[in-house]
Amino acid sequence: ISDYEQIKYANLRYAARDAELLARSFQAHGAGGYDSRLLINREASRSAINEAILGAEQKSQLGTLVFYFSGHAIRDEKTSDLYLMPS
Repeated sequence: ISDYEQIKYANLRYAARDAELLARSFQAHGAGGYDSRLLINREASRSAINEAILGAEQKSQLGTLVFYFSGHAIRDEKTSDLYLMPS
C-alpha cells in the first residue's frame, strides 16, 4: 500500500511497486497451477485481504499460502503486537 487515505500515515513510495514486481515474478517463474491475487492501494482493504486469504485457503490443494504485505503496521503499546494497516 503506497497511498494511505488517512493523513496520519505517510505514503510509502515503493510499496505498491514492490508488490507488483513480486507478483510478476511469481507469474513468470511459477506459472504451473498457482492462483494469485494482487491487491494494490485502496483495493487492499481489511475485508478484501481477509477475503483473498480465505479464498486461497479454500482453493489450496498444496496447503501452502504466500502472503506478502508492503505497507504500514502499528504496534500495540500494551502487548507489543504488530498489526498490519490496510488501506
